Amino acid sequence: MKRVVLASVCLVIGAFAGVCAQTTEKKYSDPPVSMGQPDRYRIGVGVSTGYGFGEKSGIWRLFGNFTPEGYFPNLGIDLASFELGFGQYDRDSADFGAEIGYFVRIPYLRGGVEYSLTDNDFNGIVTIQYAVRRGGLFGGGEEIRLDYRMGDDNQFLAGITFNQPFRKYRATRPKYKYIRIPQGNVPEPTPAFGEGGGLSPDLEHSLKRIEHSVEMLDKMLTPRLFVSRAQDVAEEYREHIRIPGHTFEEEDATYHRELRNAFTNVVGGDEVVGEQLASSAESIIFQKIVVPYNRHFGQHKQPKAPTAFVEEAVVVFDQMLNEHSRFKLLSSQESAVQKATAGEVFRRTVVAIDDAGRAANKRWRTSLGVWLQKGRFVWLPLNYGLRPDDYDTQEEWDAVLAALTTHDFTDCNTMKYLPNEQFHYELKNMLHETNTYHVLIIHDFQGKDNHNNTDPKGWDMVANGYMDAFTQAVKAIDRGEREKLPQFMLFIDQNFYQGNNSREIITYLEKLYAPDELKLKDKNIQTMVEEMHRKMRDAIRSSPAFSAMADEMLAKLFKVNVNVTNPWDPAFAFDISMRDHRKFTFRDVFEEDPSSGAGILTGTGIGKHYHPPGWEDRAMEIRGPVLVDLKRAARDLCISQGFEDREIPYYLQDRPYPDNYAELCERLRTDRGWRANVMIAFNATGFGYKQASVMRAAIYNLAPRGSVLIAIDSLWLSDFWAEMFVCAGLRGVHAYAIAPSPENAPSAADPTMYLMRENLEVMIDANDFFAEDMAKTGGAIHVGLYKHDRGIGDAVSRGQAILDVEDKLPFFVTDFPIGDAVTKEVSRYLKRISEEPAREITVNVSDDMDVKPYLHMKTQFFATPVGMQVLTVDGWGKIAERYIAIRDKQARGEPTGGLTPANLVGNDTSVGAGYEKYLQSLPPHERDSDIFTFTIGSMNQDRRGMVSDGEVLAAFTGYSALIGVLDMIYMVGTATFAEDIDDFEELFPDPGMRSFMRKTTRYMQDMF
Repeated sequence: MKRVVLASVCLVIGAFAGVCAQTTEKKYSDPPVSMGQPDRYRIGVGVSTGYGFGEKSGIWRLFGNFTPEGYFPNLGIDLASFELGFGQYDRDSADFGAEIGYFVRIPYLRGGVEYSLTDNDFNGIVTIQYAVRRGGLFGGGEEIRLDYRMGDDNQFLAGITFNQPFRKYRATRPKYKYIRIPQGNVPEPTPAFGEGGGLSPDLEHSLKRIEHSVEMLDKMLTPRLFVSRAQDVAEEYREHIRIPGHTFEEEDATYHRELRNAFTNVVGGDEVVGEQLASSAESIIFQKIVVPYNRHFGQHKQPKAPTAFVEEAVVVFDQMLNEHSRFKLLSSQESAVQKATAGEVFRRTVVAIDDAGRAANKRWRTSLGVWLQKGRFVWLPLNYGLRPDDYDTQEEWDAVLAALTTHDFTDCNTMKYLPNEQFHYELKNMLHETNTYHVLIIHDFQGKDNHNNTDPKGWDMVANGYMDAFTQAVKAIDRGEREKLPQFMLFIDQNFYQGNNSREIITYLEKLYAPDELKLKDKNIQTMVEEMHRKMRDAIRSSPAFSAMADEMLAKLFKVNVNVTNPWDPAFAFDISMRDHRKFTFRDVFEEDPSSGAGILTGTGIGKHYHPPGWEDRAMEIRGPVLVDLKRAARDLCISQGFEDREIPYYLQDRPYPDNYAELCERLRTDRGWRANVMIAFNATGFGYKQASVMRAAIYNLAPRGSVLIAIDSLWLSDFWAEMFVCAGLRGVHAYAIAPSPENAPSAADPTMYLMRENLEVMIDANDFFAEDMAKTGGAIHVGLYKHDRGIGDAVSRGQAILDVEDKLPFFVTDFPIGDAVTKEVSRYLKRISEEPAREITVNVSDDMDVKPYLHMKTQFFATPVGMQVLTVDGWGKIAERYIAIRDKQARGEPTGGLTPANLVGNDTSVGAGYEKYLQSLPPHERDSDIFTFTIGSMNQDRRGMVSDGEVLAAFTGYSALIGVLDMIYMVGTATFAEDIDDFEELFPDPGMRSFMRKTTRYMQDMF
């Protein structure tokens, strides 16, 4: 009986405990650590000592300064700083004094005036203040300070300033400005081959040709045409390629052929073994020299040359020779001679590559001196380690990009291609769909426009995005439809946050539960925001899960966890120009489920001006396992901003992959049709890895003859990218560079326009200067300007561009063989919508079509000639109809859903089957030569994006890359192409002051 009673009591207690556990279960995750916003002031204290020349006595001084937030803290400019000092200025008489001063500061230099409270007079003061070591003398932001105080008693003092001594210091930049690569020595020849001796004439002849080709492949890939002697460089280039056998393609062939010949000569004419050795040599060059060195493209390197990689490659090649079966069959003496000779052939080849790297470093030195360049612009041609048949299939192409960027492609993703303002809609949807956590990394979140008026789109995201997402989440928790509250994280770079005056709206997000009183100019928007806030608070107060919580806890839960990144730090003054320009967002991404979450990469920000009719841009929404790279990037961003391991937000922490991960991915392919092949690469802010730049350089390097390359960009400013574009055209690539005209440029400052005009002008000049040479290779460079005075929502007139392409741009139709089905469907659709009654335009877009839109796109498309024949197969008519329908919806201000893979392979299209049939009709060696790559992200064609700023770039390869092909036709069709320099002068007038602007803008460019 006792046992029954005891058991009953236990059951009751257990049941009660269970009920308590259910009712007290946390409906939220602990708030993450966040950086918050920069302080509105900065405090420093310090001590200095020195010598007074008037009193001829040693002196010392204690000081404290206070610097309120000014207009330009992101630029390191303080227009007002106040300092209070106290010190002994005459040790013999124990003369103590106190001063109060006012100062203005720019990085490294400060000047102002002090008023002596003791002597009742004024003194001027000039200060040099800098951190001797990056991050501070002791790693806490400390700066060395040198003061010269002018007055009756001139004084010189040296001391140290402790910045923000009462707050935890976070180093938000890397400790070093350069990447340390191994130190090496140029491999010396064995004594038998010193001074070129000991080699047969045939072998020496092959080596001379190899060394020449190594030198010329480098010069012909990045020749540095944009310097004061550009004409001389161009003439030298043209003279060389007109020598029979000396085009880039022929130099490439000579290099590989002579390498085979040399090794065949070494082994006594055995062509099989000669080929084996040459192939092994090229593989070692690629893996041990080209890849590890080019991975650091865009970074300062210490040392600059690839010597250490060359030295290691020689060791690896010698090991390969020792293990090769050929030499084990020979006598020890004969084997030793052949191995030594083969080693010398390899050594001479890789030393030539080392010399090419050194020459490129010298060629690309900046106008500020080579010490600022440190190998940043050295790109070793991939041809040194790859033959054309090593990258002539999509699989091989993807493998090369993956090897260089260290990012793998994943082939079980899906996506939506989003035009213009669709990013805003999809971001709001993403906030509502967030189950556990959401991250937004963006450069621009506007609460006010450029005229200081209320920005409706910024506050719409606050109210109908974040607040409504919280409101609906609370109600769903109460209904038992979800378990926890979502957690929102926002990262925004201080440069853009400060420049766009975003503190008010970001503060509101940070205090979402109990914000400060709103005082918006637009009272209608203010009323809308306040109403949404009331609804959120009402939902919280009536919620069983949250109503009993203290306001302090609720304020921590119902907020956006804000991180204003890369804040101004005097201890990293050199980094002042380096910004996080990335724009991506994602939610609920977990390693254990490859289908979890969603992400968007974009070129836009949050604000009114990113919407029609005045903004031409694109975004891509992605689902699939590649999103883990976005999560990893967010975690790396936290670490770069000084987060300790224990401070990394829980949801951003690394998680293990399940054992059945491959099986889960296969289900996505077979059950859901997720087959998009995607890689996401990043450029770190400042001095870190530049994987996106590496990927772009690889595409430009490898694009073969007859391929099509389109680069649409708002900032065609980088001379390096323009160089590679010109050289691609000389190899036989059909290259299209599209940029905005001055009136359609989102960034139209005079220096920006001058640099862009110079780059575009040189490409046009190159097309004319090398016309005969390009005619031989079949290459061309087409420069188009986005020059419009009608808004992007004018679907009818802008859609007509696709129909006009054949007559307007016959050269483009050759590259993009648009079939009659496309033009018929587009024509029929446009005719129908043009005959409809006046269409209602919603409040999401303006009905003012007479506006000059800005081109802000950052998209590129690459395809081989075999691949472009996909446009000739049946089914594109339906796809074109869907595309134009999406653009029409956009004009109405309606969410479109974007272009998806279903638009390419839907049940009512036969593109996939027709294209496969076409491929099977080709000779076997051509069937796999269809290569596609489509890129989208935040990275511009400028030096900032190339080597300085944080950027994100997604690459879609294979059939999925075709999702953007009709948009490329649309954009090329809307551009105006300059046939010659006279056309260009009319489209893009010369701003004048060429000599002054050339020097000024190049100086500014070289700062990056």
